[in-house]
Amino acid sequence: MRKFLLVLLLLSPSFAISTDFNSYFKGDPITIGVSNLSAGSSYVISAYDGSNIIFAHEFTASGSDYSFVYESTFLDPSGEWLISLGSDVKSINVNSIRDSSSYLVSFISPVSRGYERTELINLTVNVSMAGESINSAVVHSFDESGSRITLSEVGGGVYSGEYKLGVDSVTGIRKLVVLALKEGLGGEGVLNITVNEARIALSIVQPELNEYSIGSLLTVKVKGEYPNGSLQGFTVNASYGDVSVPLVFSDGFYVGEYTLTPIDVGLKTLMIGAFDDYGNGGTVSKKISGSNLLVYYLVSNIGYIIIGGIGVGVVVFFANKKISGTINVKRLADKKDELLSKKKKLQEDYFVNSSISKEIYDEDTSKIDEELNIISAKLRNIKKK
Repeated sequence: MRKFLLVLLLLSPSFAISTDFNSYFKGDPITIGVSNLSAGSSYVISAYDGSNIIFAHEFTASGSDYSFVYESTFLDPSGEWLISLGSDVKSINVNSIRDSSSYLVSFISPVSRGYERTELINLTVNVSMAGESINSAVVHSFDESGSRITLSEVGGGVYSGEYKLGVDSVTGIRKLVVLALKEGLGGEGVLNITVNEARIALSIVQPELNEYSIGSLLTVKVKGEYPNGSLQGFTVNASYGDVSVPLVFSDGFYVGEYTLTPIDVGLKTLMIGAFDDYGNGGTVSKKISGSNLLVYYLVSNIGYIIIGGIGVGVVVFFANKKISGTINVKRLADKKDELLSKKKKLQEDYFVNSSISKEIYDEDTSKIDEELNIISAKLRNIKKK
């Protein structure tokens, strides 16, 4: 978080801060006094306008009281100043005068909108007076930490610098202040922006397809980055359905693996989430279909299927020699194949495509099984003959 020089270098009791007046104009000297000091101890008296450090005055106390004069300039912001030492704070007002507002400071960039943590903001202004560009001016602003920065002259009255938001920047309204000074005249420009939590952008590089066979090794490869392009500083998690998929960072990507099992038949969601310690985060997801349970079963049991197929072939061979009504057997066998095809289609519609409900699947499967049992019984009767 932004740190301001608002506290003592050494812990101390409460102090009493005083000023000669409560209200000033830019350019006025401001006399600041403080009491209850410890002789020989070092202190810092700071002044800030809410987010920007106006000055930080360091001193070593020679006694219990101390005072100094701060010479305000046109390069100081107007408004309420808070003068702080330890827990003691004194509020004063510093007002603009005609000469300190002679120049018009107009923001070219940024615009008044929302920005995300870690973004690099281009801070560019135009300084003019009565429509004429003001060159060779001294132009100051304040960075993310509240410290003063000098904007570089681009030409034609344009001055530019950078404003970098941190990963842990305070969110909410932020006041950007730019101050200009040349030949005893000044100008001040103020722009409010909104700082939001950073969205960690996630993209799924792998898996590339939307459908994978049961038993396949699913490679998960994800790219994540902050708005400033940084690839690390956050944690990335993945899950497939209800199962967590561990990821590790490697060569700029977050990678992991998952093997699809029979419970993964059908449509499931690969969910990726990223988060850091400061409330920044992001998510991305992809729908993936696991198919085909029938294929997986056949591949896993190919040996039994071959043996079973040979056995069926032998049975059919001898049966055909014994049965004279071959036409009737063929008709029943064709009907059986037709029913098996319908059953397979039902399985694909339910398990793979998810295009029918469980009620329809159970009802139609039951009807097909009844017809298959009848055909099997008829075939057994023919075989006995």
